[in-house]
Amino acid sequence: MQPDPASSLGGDTQIRVFNYVDGKTGTMFKWLGNSGLVPLTLTGVDTPSDSRALIAVTGARAVPVVESRGCCRYDDPAPWAASSFQPLVVQPGQQGAVILHILMSNCEFNAGGGIVGFDGIRVRYSILGMPRSDYIPFFDAVSVKVPDTCPRTAP
Repeated sequence: MQPDPASSLGGDTQIRVFNYVDGKTGTMFKWLGNSGLVPLTLTGVDTPSDSRALIAVTGARAVPVVESRGCCRYDDPAPWAASSFQPLVVQPGQQGAVILHILMSNCEFNAGGGIVGFDGIRVRYSILGMPRSDYIPFFDAVSVKVPDTCPRTAP
């Protein structure tokens, strides 16, 4: 399992910094390649349980097999019609995609002026029926600038 090399920006991790908007949601579309010799089955993406994270992946779905990269919109509702992550078989030398639901919240637990984010996801998959998981780094880390003030205070 590897991140898609086509999304590399010169081999270095790039950082995208967004301004914090309390309660804002968004989606990310990530391609994952199978560099092995046998098919693998994507079975899920871990969603961190840190209830105080400023930005977090709150859900993930496999995207049905498509003919080519760039054909699917981030806002396509089809993957979210399933109640949970549906397994996706990725053949050797091929790619599969996942769409991630992202939430900005919990500014009351984060000190103002910093930048927080994440630079990858833990993907669960199986090969020949054996479950595995790997941390897949992004070539484009996602970060949020911690707001100087928050509409709420920590309990």
